[in-house]
Amino acid sequence: MGVKRLVIAALSGCCVVGTMLGAGGCGSGANGITAGIAPPSGLPWPPVASERQSSASDFNYNGSDYAQKSDTATDDGTSLLLTGGGDLAWAIYSLPGLSSANELLSVGATYSESPLTADDGTKLFVALANFGIDSWEWFEPDGSPWTQARSEPQHYRSPGGMGYLAVALAGPGTASVDTVTFHTSGNYLPAPENLTAEATMVELVELDWDDVVGAGGYNVYRSTKPDMSGPIKVNTDPIAGSSFDDYFIDYPNYFRNRYVYYQVKAVGAVESEPSNTAKVWVFGVDAPAPQSFRIDDRTSEMIRVAWDWEGPNPSRGFRVFIDTVPDFHINAETENYLVYPHLRSYPRQDCEKDVIYYFKVCIETSTYQQGRLSEEISASVTNYWDWSDVQTIATGEVPLKAAKVGSEFAVAYFNGPSIDVSVSDAGSWSADSALPGSEATQIYQDYMDFDYAGGTYLLCSYDSRAGDSWAAYGGPGNWTRNRIHGDGNTNLFHPESGFFCTCATDGEELAVIQLFNQASPGAPQLLLHTKQLSGGSWNQSVFRQLESGNVYTPEHKLLYFTGDLFYLGTHGLEPEVYFTSRDGGWVFNSTTDIAQEPGMRLRKYHDLTWFSDKWYTTAYDAISQRLYMLDEATPLPWNLQAITPLGESTGYYARMDAEGAEAMAIFYGDGSYHFARYSKDWNSEIIIVPGVDDFGNSAEILLSGGEPYFIFRDDTTGELKIARGVPPEE
Repeated sequence: MGVKRLVIAALSGCCVVGTMLGAGGCGSGANGITAGIAPPSGLPWPPVASERQSSASDFNYNGSDYAQKSDTATDDGTSLLLTGGGDLAWAIYSLPGLSSANELLSVGATYSESPLTADDGTKLFVALANFGIDSWEWFEPDGSPWTQARSEPQHYRSPGGMGYLAVALAGPGTASVDTVTFHTSGNYLPAPENLTAEATMVELVELDWDDVVGAGGYNVYRSTKPDMSGPIKVNTDPIAGSSFDDYFIDYPNYFRNRYVYYQVKAVGAVESEPSNTAKVWVFGVDAPAPQSFRIDDRTSEMIRVAWDWEGPNPSRGFRVFIDTVPDFHINAETENYLVYPHLRSYPRQDCEKDVIYYFKVCIETSTYQQGRLSEEISASVTNYWDWSDVQTIATGEVPLKAAKVGSEFAVAYFNGPSIDVSVSDAGSWSADSALPGSEATQIYQDYMDFDYAGGTYLLCSYDSRAGDSWAAYGGPGNWTRNRIHGDGNTNLFHPESGFFCTCATDGEELAVIQLFNQASPGAPQLLLHTKQLSGGSWNQSVFRQLESGNVYTPEHKLLYFTGDLFYLGTHGLEPEVYFTSRDGGWVFNSTTDIAQEPGMRLRKYHDLTWFSDKWYTTAYDAISQRLYMLDEATPLPWNLQAITPLGESTGYYARMDAEGAEAMAIFYGDGSYHFARYSKDWNSEIIIVPGVDDFGNSAEILLSGGEPYFIFRDDTTGELKIARGVPPEE
């Protein structure tokens, strides 16, 4: 009697041997059934998934880890003993969690045969459940231990994501199956999703998650650390369903008055990656959280929180927790204060500028047990504008552009290869695709501008596949899309156009300017395209002939005002800012330089607006690293006023808007967006949006009804958002 190992590898091609009730031939030796001894018949079909789980941590099953077996198969320790000579002796092993990304490639078995006589026909046969033919596919583990099954891998996967291996004995002897090994491609099981945790009683947490197709069970892990370090496996045997009640009966006091963190892993032959982490406050006494937790007052250095409480005063009072990060972990180092039982507020003194403070509160009993935790609230000191009124617009990429539509707003943004426009209606946002793109044919990226007037939206952008310039106009559900420059040629060295584009509309005419980076010979050009909404085609003209190599024109601004079309831009090679108009003949020469301070390089981060009876623009000086506000003056140059500190590298991505006697601007630097408001001077402060730590490198400021609206991307979540600015109380 010898111990043998079988490996069946699923390869390409097809050679099916035998059926559910009999055997056929397909060669011999390593790839078929030896003539003369047929595999047994009568193996159950379809197979049934196992409720038993492998105790191993890999793909190895013990012989006793079968899903189904005959009465003539018995456990022999961790092995399985098959006894022939009577009814068919067989066993079936199951593997859950198979998918198109995780196919069953091969299986192996370690076994031994014990014939009664040398030639009595005792032989172990192995089968794979082949769902391509809805039958068992038989193999003979004799000769070479590397018997190969010639079939497509996906034929060994059931519609429910299961794989099955069967062993059956022919002849009067016995066989002992010691181990069965499954081999798959890719990751084994997907991680469970949408894990939630809720403390419903003292020392009881209820967990729930989504089912994982093909999982044979789940393991739950608990930790007191946010990073799930030092986890405890809560269950002994895999959990059959997708919910679990965690009782802390072994640790009656340890898991109280603290946050506890959970993860779940799906179990097959091996565990999946962990689920999301669920965080839950485990209270020591089942008392409600204080009600109406709120910011009650603020001064230049103090924030006072307040709450309501129904019923008798808690014996020790109220515990207030404070941190400077949202959704914070509570431990021994967390700032916290005990407030007397009869009080309903707490003032946090010595608050620092530029810092958001986050608060939570609960009751505390005479035995130091804490109740349910309140919702988290946040605030900064009162000399800052409040930007906590936040709406989510959509999920998208930057750059983004925004426009006022009456008292509402519209935002254009990149969504994969496309550009979408989302429009608000009483705070509700709806989006459609203005320039639909495709990874295979058209990819809009990098450059985009957006405008609205008189019921017409206008959008321009750059198709990087062909290097073409495009425009879309009309409105949601009614877009007209035109290639305004280029021919769709996607050759590598085809001339590129559509860079650094800007557009404007007055509701009657459309205007687009874009950079045409000509192929040699020829210097690059700025092209102006105009079209009447009443009809006709696009008209094209060379707006400005650039010098050879003068392609660095990072920002332009095109704007209709009082019946004229105005343009703001830079020279490209020289530190000169140009301002001109169509009625003025589009003049570009040294007499139109609006900023001529020596030693300055005002080349980027421009915006243009009419305010207080004259033009204003922003411009960033790369030498001093300051953002300047320029206002129109005659004779030239325009007046300059620095609105950021010297050398602090702030002033990037500047945008501005004005309404009546109010003008505001935003700009980026040092990891934050800043907000500037004109009164007698341009005074600025950091924009603090609760819960947002990482802004995208493109944002907008728009004024509506005298209120500023900050439109930005939350780079942590990928969401585009709009926050309304509320001034501090006087």
